[in-house]
Amino acid sequence: MELTYRIQGVHCTDCIDKIKAALQSIAHVMAITLEPPSVTLHLEKPLPLEVLNAQLAKAGGYQLQPIIDTDTNSSFKTEKTQTNWLKIYYPIFLIAGFITVSVRPTTPRPI
Repeated sequence: MELTYRIQGVHCTDCIDKIKAALQSIAHVMAITLEPPSVTLHLEKPLPLEVLNAQLAKAGGYQLQPIIDTDTNSSFKTEKTQTNWLKIYYPIFLIAGFITVSVRPTTPRPI
């Protein structure tokens, strides 16, 4: 089963290396990311969060918090990924509107 956890206290790639080394002995580390700070683990059987946090305590001041169970195809979204599509494409709409208004077809004037 794959589980994803939010990591508290991770700041850099050295932190990621420490976390990976600490968790490697009890779980297969699939991925660790800085933004958002999360770790995805592959576990043969579910482990209590206390066991995982106890293992991380040996590596430093890191702590895991549950986010999702990826086996159920759930996902979490940060504020950055929940951006409205209109906000993303607003500049393109402005440019297209400007071009539409400013470029008018010219019709020949009668003489």
